[in-house]
Amino acid sequence: MKYQRVCLLLLLSCCSICNQSLANDIIKIKPAWKTSLSYKDWMDMHPAVMKATDGYFVMGISDHKTDSNEYEYKVTLWKISPEGKELWAKDVKLDSWGEKFVPHHCFAIQDEQIVLMIGSSNAWLMHFDDNGEVIFSKELSIPQFDNIRGIEKTDDGLFLYGSVYKGNSGVCKIKGNSDACKIKSNSDALVIKLSNDGNEIWRREYDKGKMEWGTGLTPLKDGGFILSADSGIYNKFGGGPSEAWIVKCDTKGKILKETIFEGRHPSVIINGDIAAVVFNKEDFPQQDIGVAGLDKKLKTRWRIDSLFGKRDGLGMLATIVNKKGNFVLAGSKFGAAGLWEISKEGKIIKEYEIESSEFGAQLGLMQTSNGYIICGFSSNMSKIPLTADGKAAKGVHWDSADIQIAEIADTNN
Repeated sequence: MKYQRVCLLLLLSCCSICNQSLANDIIKIKPAWKTSLSYKDWMDMHPAVMKATDGYFVMGISDHKTDSNEYEYKVTLWKISPEGKELWAKDVKLDSWGEKFVPHHCFAIQDEQIVLMIGSSNAWLMHFDDNGEVIFSKELSIPQFDNIRGIEKTDDGLFLYGSVYKGNSGVCKIKGNSDACKIKSNSDALVIKLSNDGNEIWRREYDKGKMEWGTGLTPLKDGGFILSADSGIYNKFGGGPSEAWIVKCDTKGKILKETIFEGRHPSVIINGDIAAVVFNKEDFPQQDIGVAGLDKKLKTRWRIDSLFGKRDGLGMLATIVNKKGNFVLAGSKFGAAGLWEISKEGKIIKEYEIESSEFGAQLGLMQTSNGYIICGFSSNMSKIPLTADGKAAKGVHWDSADIQIAEIADTNN
């Protein structure tokens, strides 16, 4: 009997880090409005959404195949009304891009109409006015950059995060026998601190002895930050054994504390003294999303072991803190978009399943006065060019992707 009481006390004392229960009900909800954006019959992808004085800006990257069998690229900026109506669209082009500019991704500071545009070799920081005109631009030198994953605003500047390619390494056990050579790629997570006008202040690389990719960053009030990164040995598809590496750093990028656990593609967002880390526990191409609540010392205070079970998918969710102080997650749930609201204590308050929505695997997420804006891109299979006998035409470029933006009402807002 005494042994049973001791076990019960131990169980109760550990309840703060036990797996939290899931929400009782899934709320199926239709978007308050939904708009598809497309530049002519081009393929439109990689959207970034920002607040405008009266509505929203959406920037995307469009491409198509010309008659000469070459690809042409456009950067497009759309203006959307508060009710989701497309007001106008315009090309965005800087003189420094040149005719052969190939845009890869764009990331936005949602409240300040600031965009980071990633090209094939460099990046550009751009500020827009209410009319969508570029009022400031600066080319950033980023040699050896493997992949920029995002930009975050601080009180005194900006953080860029991603990874830097470090080359290949390997050993040949038998001289002259290429089959006996085991070559592996190497990369380190990277953070760059910029001033508000885009001048580099410092950069730091983070290496855990494997392949490290910076996948998320949240600034801290003291000027430091928490970086989330992949650390593992990956194949060309991104699969392989992986750990989520979480590091807390000071204002100069020096590591103060760190923790690591099994998983991949971690993102991080903070509210007060709790940081929520969202990560995928499964290997590519499957996902099983977990969420861990970490305290100031990066100790786990609670954990949601699985949001919706093991499914196919890429396992990347967008995260914000809403006006009520809860964590909000948005991502792909088995082909449909899902939205989760989680308290600082690790309880799932609400789970939305968004009806009639195809937003792809990666979503942008922003809070509005009525609820949330989600933005992504989806396949447009209905536009496949067909031959006279109804078969897919070969060698024809078609508009296979459109940008989707929608507002989801918060039922308890």
